[in-house]
Amino acid sequence: MKRKLLTGIVTLTVCISMFAATNMCIKLEDGQIVKYDVENVVEVYYETNINDTTPPLIDSFIVDASETSLEFRILSDTTVEVAKGDQERDLDTLNIPSKVRIDGKVYKVTSIGDRAFYVCPYLKSITIPEGVTSIGEEAFYNCSELRNITIPKGVTIIGSTTFEGCSSLESITIPEGVKSIESYTFNFCTSLASITIPESVKSIDSFAFADCTSLESITIPEGVKSIESFAFDFCTNLASITIPESVTSIGDNVFRWCTSLASITIPEGVKSIEKFTFYGCSKLASITIPEGVKSIEKFTFYGCSKLASITIPKSVTYIGSGAFSNCENLDVVIENSEENVEIESDAFDGCKSVTYTK
Repeated sequence: MKRKLLTGIVTLTVCISMFAATNMCIKLEDGQIVKYDVENVVEVYYETNINDTTPPLIDSFIVDASETSLEFRILSDTTVEVAKGDQERDLDTLNIPSKVRIDGKVYKVTSIGDRAFYVCPYLKSITIPEGVTSIGEEAFYNCSELRNITIPKGVTIIGSTTFEGCSSLESITIPEGVKSIESYTFNFCTSLASITIPESVKSIDSFAFADCTSLESITIPEGVKSIESFAFDFCTNLASITIPESVTSIGDNVFRWCTSLASITIPEGVKSIEKFTFYGCSKLASITIPEGVKSIEKFTFYGCSKLASITIPKSVTYIGSGAFSNCENLDVVIENSEENVEIESDAFDGCKSVTYTK
């Protein structure tokens, strides 16, 4: 088969040995050297007037599988996923190729598999190419030195526990198209100070941001419908959070031990404030409970010592055990008669006052 190699800006060196001449080394102006299989080449010449639309001679993003420490799993006739990183070497910086050649056939890299870089202790920076659409569960679990990662547009799935224990990760942008922040995705990302959540996200699952002790503020976009149990548990520096009206469900323990949280507004669509939701939020001074909430479960506001006043709307018919215990500065106004609300005996232990308005 005849192949013509066209170039006007490259220095071209043929790598010849006394035994074989199957590779051509092409040195680009920036000093990069790439190889090209020339076993069947019969003609090589220069052409200086190359139209701008001429396809590039070599796709430098194609990496031969034998020349990388990565392992790949074939998914289809045209696609592969990164199956495993070389966890035995001192991996520091990694660029995942967009294409890989396996046994002479070129495949597109479209996903990062489950546990692909599980506990890579030296990995600090990684580049994920365009074309990747999913990142598997525990893909970067406990990569404690990982500081920089760019998730490309096109990724729609980020699996659970993906970045759990990435304690050096400081910021991350989740691309539009991702529909859920899965369970434990950023659990124990203790350096995470900022994060951008796209409008495509519909749910924030359990423990998604638990123990993110550097996270100071977060805006949950309109469209999110549920915030599941323990989602922001022990986010001790979280001082501000915006919850949109689209949220209709807030799980138990969601803001437990958020000791910097000063105020919060619960959306009107929420029907129940679950157990331990604001447990230990010692700086919480202001909260609005909307009409429509039917129950305040046990220990919901336990230990919210800065909470000075709260109005419980007429729609609330149940207040659980210890719901407002140890809120020693709290004046409670219940917009209902005592006989119309079921209240556990220790619901207001230690509160300053409780008043019924009907």
